[in-house]
Amino acid sequence: MELKSIATAISLMPLLEISAVLCGLVYILLAANEKVWCWPFGILNSLLSIALFYQSKLYAESVLYIYYVIAGVYGWYTWNQGWKQAEQLKISSWPWQKHLPGLLANALLGFALGYFLDLYTDAKYPWVDAQITLFSFWATYLNTCKVLENWLYWILIDTISIYICWSRDLPFYAFLMLVYTIMAGYGWYRWREK
Repeated sequence: MELKSIATAISLMPLLEISAVLCGLVYILLAANEKVWCWPFGILNSLLSIALFYQSKLYAESVLYIYYVIAGVYGWYTWNQGWKQAEQLKISSWPWQKHLPGLLANALLGFALGYFLDLYTDAKYPWVDAQITLFSFWATYLNTCKVLENWLYWILIDTISIYICWSRDLPFYAFLMLVYTIMAGYGWYRWREK
């Protein structure tokens, strides 16, 4: 009976991955164009991705996508200014000094998480997975606040994620990360124009 359930889970993986990727593509296209409806698609992408990454033994990524669900609700709320306030949240840019505490904190926490994952789990790429996860928390927070530099973080994160997804036999997700990288460049360009 257990072999049958494993076989069923494996056969559902491509469908799950494709569904998550489609939601992710809609999310990034809408986010780069500063459309509030990006958030429901981001939430759906995240819900589907939790199971997908857990099955692929990318545990930190699974936790990251739980955070993405919560951040999606928060982003939807903040981009709508609480759904009731008249003034829309504006795009802002932070000087590098304001980014420094976040960079240092995420690097240190990523090191600690990588150590934990390497020592106590069978995670694949525990050190890289940990850094990607922590910096994704940071970049997502910056996105919910409409900080322009979030796109620069995403360019780096998504570029590394292409390899990670490809090496874990997630070709559709590797493709999504490639599109995310390109769209992060597009988002940077579009948001700078506003």
